Order: sequence, then C-alpha cells, then structure tokens
Amino acid sequence: MKSLFAAVLAFLLLVAPAVAAPLAAYGKLPSIEQATISPSGHAVAVVVTNGEQRTVVVKDLDSDTVTLRGLLGDNKIRSVQWAGDKHLVVVASATLNAFELQDGFREWLFGNVIDLTTRKMTPMMRRSHKADMATIFDFPIVRTYRGEPAVFVQGVVFSGGRGHLSLFRIDLATGGDRLVAEGAPDTVDWTVDSQG
Repeated sequence: MKSLFAAVLAFLLLVAPAVAAPLAAYGKLPSIEQATISPSGHAVAVVVTNGEQRTVVVKDLDSDTVTLRGLLGDNKIRSVQWAGDKHLVVVASATLNAFELQDGFREWLFGNVIDLTTRKMTPMMRRSHKADMATIFDFPIVRTYRGEPAVFVQGVVFSGGRGHLSLFRIDLATGGDRLVAEGAPDTVDWTVDSQG
C-alpha cells in the first residue's frame, strides 16, 4: 500500500504543471546600478533604483551605518566616483536637443559634486564664466592637485563661431570651474597626468 501511494505521489509530481515566477521577476531591472569604494576603504557608495528613480547611498563600513541617502531623480547615472574621501562625483545623462547646435539632439552628460560633509549636491559647469555649455564631454578625471583631490572635466568654449573642446578644473568646495586650457579647433580629447 505504501509503495502504491509513493508511486501515485511521484506520478502526480511529474505531471503537475510547474509554477513559474511572476513575469515581473524576469523583466525587473537590477536594484544596484553602480558601486564604488572610497580611496581609504572606509565607505562604499551605491546607486540603487526603484523602477526609474535613482538614489545614492553611502555606507560607512567601520560603523556599518548609512551616512548619506540622496535622491538623484530619474536620469540615467553613468558614473559615480570618489574625489578623496569627502566628495562624490556623479555623472548623469539625458537625451536632449541643444537648439543652438547643428545636430544637437543627442545624449548629453551632466556632472555633479556631492559634498559628504554638508550633504549638498552642486552641479558642475552651470554657473561657469568661461564654459559656453552646462554639459561635460567625457567622464571626469580625478587627480591630486597641489596635495588635494581635484576633478578635471572637458567642456566647450565657443570662439569664432566654433566650439573648442577645453579643459576645466572643478573646485570641489563650490562646484565652480576654472579654465585650465582652451582647445584648438581640432582638439578631440584631453589627458591629465597624475599630478593634475
């Protein structure tokens, strides 16, 4: 009798329809998009998403506490990197049309600096006196300049009706920029050495 019961049970298990996971489980985006460890190794910064809304979370590894949780919005986050142990550099992108440019419809990069001491996020290149656009044209370069962390970005300066790819240094305390070198009409990229 027990062997008949076991055989019937085994048969039912074989022919029973499999229960699939809900469809949302297959199409859901990953909840962690970016992660990076601070230069000293004391903290980790993670960009998490809940659908389209992105949040940056910084966790102190020594105390196992969250020291920052800030909403970044629904723009795509392309990069998160540390500039020393007290600042994060976040690059977001958006597909927009810059009407003042020929073929201006494209994906544009926008940089932000987050001061982890004040918990304030400051956009790069927005109040620039030299850059003619509020966008950046490659990912920021983090270097040590005069003993302090510094961020270098590529921006545009218009001269003679043409945009020149130029190099700027970002002040981490204020988010302001300083023109380091204006590019020539044929400049296509900049490289910054380890000393900035």
